[in-house]
Amino acid sequence: MPRGTTIKVANLFANVPVRKASIEKTAAKILPQIRPLLVSYVLTHPNVRFSFKLVAPPTGHSSKKKIDTKYDVIFSSSKNVEDAFLKGVGKDAAASGTWLHEVPSGTNDQALEFKAFVVGLDAGVSHFLLLA
Repeated sequence: MPRGTTIKVANLFANVPVRKASIEKTAAKILPQIRPLLVSYVLTHPNVRFSFKLVAPPTGHSSKKKIDTKYDVIFSSSKNVEDAFLKGVGKDAAASGTWLHEVPSGTNDQALEFKAFVVGLDAGVSHFLLLA
């Protein structure tokens, strides 16, 4: 895609009322899953800006539910994966681990470069994130 391309999804299920009703019923379960998904996109495409925003229903819409903005996120583009990681998980989480960087010996090929963020034992999580 050319630089500056914007992709906007609106009224995704407007023509499929059954699917729309199903999504509305399960929104409280689905919305918290969007941020981790966006973080994975940010980490694999650090030079791209990602945002997610819930918008109010159109004027005259019968829904009286208030739109909750706590799920709105914006990740600006980053120079590298490390900066993207910091934006995605925050300073506190980033301070709880360390970056490992490995280029297999005997090669200068960037395709064989591996980076991983390893979470410290005091962070209270039992996994690490591998980035290639």
